[in-house]
Amino acid sequence: MRKLYQERFYRNLAAPAGLVPFEVQIKESNLLVFAESRLEMLAYQALAEARRRLERYIERDGQFARALSSYAVSLSTPGIVRDMAQAGADWGVGPIGAVAGAIAEHVGRALLSESRSVIVENGGDIFLALARRTTLRLYAGEDSPFTDRIVFEVPESPEGLGVCTSSGRVGPSLSFGTADAVVAVAKSASYADAAATAIANRVHSPEDVAGVVAQAPRDSRLDGLIVAAGDRIGFWGDVQIRGQED
Repeated sequence: MRKLYQERFYRNLAAPAGLVPFEVQIKESNLLVFAESRLEMLAYQALAEARRRLERYIERDGQFARALSSYAVSLSTPGIVRDMAQAGADWGVGPIGAVAGAIAEHVGRALLSESRSVIVENGGDIFLALARRTTLRLYAGEDSPFTDRIVFEVPESPEGLGVCTSSGRVGPSLSFGTADAVVAVAKSASYADAAATAIANRVHSPEDVAGVVAQAPRDSRLDGLIVAAGDRIGFWGDVQIRGQED
């Protein structure tokens, strides 16, 4: 589970050809965005709206932000709240376990009205909509032998894709495991974020990596998975590893 908003602790995205990078920040929320033009105002408005809806809902229902397991909300709640609750319920974690991915996706989908290609990164959780495969670099903490050495590709995603990371060792997230990094890939960034949170909770030693990765095919809504802990790393799904760089 995460705090409602988290500080960025790394930025390892390079600007894809044809896209312009810019940052948008409101209080603790700091997003790195790539779009076909500088859309700071639209991104700012979408981020402000997401924060406002979440904060107002939590003022009325404080348990939503404290829940560590599935938490039901009504159909009348804002869409971002429902998305977080559903993703958390699907993976057995609290709704806040999906918050960074949900915010990234909310902003990204708003930008798609003005840009056919969009990437929004929020504290290591990414929403992207690109008509080509995208290359990313794994970050698993400064002590991991895999940090910045594993380069991987995720599939083309003109309709949108979530690539979200959770860790028991890096960043401010609350995790019940000790994974250096769990990267989940799914059509929904909220779902990918909750999945990464839940799967990271299952990793308590490097010896758990193989079993956790073997479980992935049963989670049919996942498109890909990377799990790194200590000197062990495992991959599954539509995540193409381009090799280990020196």
